[in-house]
Amino acid sequence: MKKIVLTLSMVALTLGIFAQCTPNPIYTDNGNWPKILDVAWVDSNYTMVVTHVVPLDTTVMISGIPVDVVVDSVKIINFTGLPVGYNYTCNPNNCAFMGGTIGCTTVSGTTNNQALVGIHPLQIFTKTYSHLWLFGTVNAPQLDTVKSYYLEIKSASTTGIYNISTGADLKLYPNPSQGFFTASVFLKETNNAVVKIYNTLGEIVNNESIRVTNNTLTHLVDLSDSNPGIYFMEISTSKETIRQKVLLK
Repeated sequence: MKKIVLTLSMVALTLGIFAQCTPNPIYTDNGNWPKILDVAWVDSNYTMVVTHVVPLDTTVMISGIPVDVVVDSVKIINFTGLPVGYNYTCNPNNCAFMGGTIGCTTVSGTTNNQALVGIHPLQIFTKTYSHLWLFGTVNAPQLDTVKSYYLEIKSASTTGIYNISTGADLKLYPNPSQGFFTASVFLKETNNAVVKIYNTLGEIVNNESIRVTNNTLTHLVDLSDSNPGIYFMEISTSKETIRQKVLLK
């Protein structure tokens, strides 16, 4: 009986090890990478790894004053917005990433529920544990929320905005934006392009026809009258359609 229990324990341990994600070493800048999650499809297994690069030190606000501190660790304390059927795991398992190290989080799952097709804004709540020297060691924990991620679920039968492909070559800056941002992209088309801005409900909040010069489109967009949140810019020509996300603060 003891042998069976021991064998089962070893199997569980092995499965747990293989279930852990591996951070992508190409990311060296501090922060969470990549900035956009892959699309999930109905009736298909989904796995996406987010790499976390944790700094050795950072600046925090203490009583309104910026102070340089040593980062001990950053811990994910909650991850909200994932639709039913999707979950997250971390490496390390406790979702606490030590200062000066690289870790990762896996978002995975599946669904056959067509009602979940759409865009699901996510929020990652973190707590940074840090300290500084001020007549001795002073702990300076800080709570933060990452609101820039979303999970998009598509279906083969979906129509409308969710059939639009994402183009990595579409540059939006600044992004996040406080109302005004510039779009720049190289296009196959040499004439006109239609520029649309969608909200997460698929509603058009901006629609313009722009002249393309030498296959290059550069355009200033004004969303100063729109509410903060996630939006999508779509650029369409007779030859291609490109979409990219913009975050309005």
